[in-house]
Amino acid sequence: MNNEDAVPADSPNLATPPLDTPQPARNEPLVELRFKPWVFVFLLLVFIWCMWFSIFGAIVPYLKTGDFAEIWPAHEHNVFEKQVIFVFAWILWLVSPVLFLIFRVGVVVIYETHVELWPYLWFIKKLAIPYDAMHVTDNTGVMQLTKGVVPLLRENPYKYWKLIYSEGIKIPLNGMVLSNPEALQQALQIVRERAFGIDKS
Repeated sequence: MNNEDAVPADSPNLATPPLDTPQPARNEPLVELRFKPWVFVFLLLVFIWCMWFSIFGAIVPYLKTGDFAEIWPAHEHNVFEKQVIFVFAWILWLVSPVLFLIFRVGVVVIYETHVELWPYLWFIKKLAIPYDAMHVTDNTGVMQLTKGVVPLLRENPYKYWKLIYSEGIKIPLNGMVLSNPEALQQALQIVRERAFGIDKS
């Protein structure tokens, strides 16, 4: 054998792929669930109008005048109806933490290790819940994902509201509100198989 044909001892194995060979991404989305944008816009507009009316059409007119008749529309004087509107306006604000979930409507992204929520509104914080800390409540038409078990409201109100309304992710069980309803069952199956705990009571 000629010296020119010999392979140097420190030559790389020709069967070994180069170090810069592209490797598959380890955290690519498995499934994405996208809420229909027009549903989001409609709900958002209704929410904004209701909250605006409750303040400037009902609460403020009464507090300024002490007269239920001044509640909008002011030219109509059915006092009983105005009283109902006034009470409804306060109830609306009392349940506003629930209604503010509208701002979290967006894209639910299912990964190998966790689930993320990307709200359509850019100024709303993105949420992420890992499977090893995820508790699923799956009994009310909506799959609710939280970081741990949700306590009863009377036992720990702060933790209850925080887990559900501040840090929770909701997946609708009805695909009608989704742009890609065909992906719903796959997403539900992945979450149910990998979540730390599931409550179907």
